Amino acid sequence: MIATAAPIPSWLDTGLGFLYPEICRICETERATAKSGFVCSKCWTQVRFIRPPFCERCGLPFEGDITTTFECTNCREMELHFSSARSAVVAKTVVLEIIHRF
Repeated sequence: MIATAAPIPSWLDTGLGFLYPEICRICETERATAKSGFVCSKCWTQVRFIRPPFCERCGLPFEGDITTTFECTNCREMELHFSSARSAVVAKTVVLEIIHRF
């Protein structure tokens, strides 16, 4: 019987483990893998993804039961030179720390 070799991705993960230890790149205390983006589950829970309702122009998130598209008061009162802007997450807590490190 011939033993099968370990798949290449496991060798690659082992090699990368020497260069990039499997710890969270944010808190540097918890274990995190390449599959999780080297961010632990505790840090991921602090990321707030922007979901509707939000301003159709600037993407600012709003709380509440808004079901129609709208522009916030900032966008209505300002002359902006773009039609829309979006961010995937709110730039607070962990996300703001990552931005500052970058």
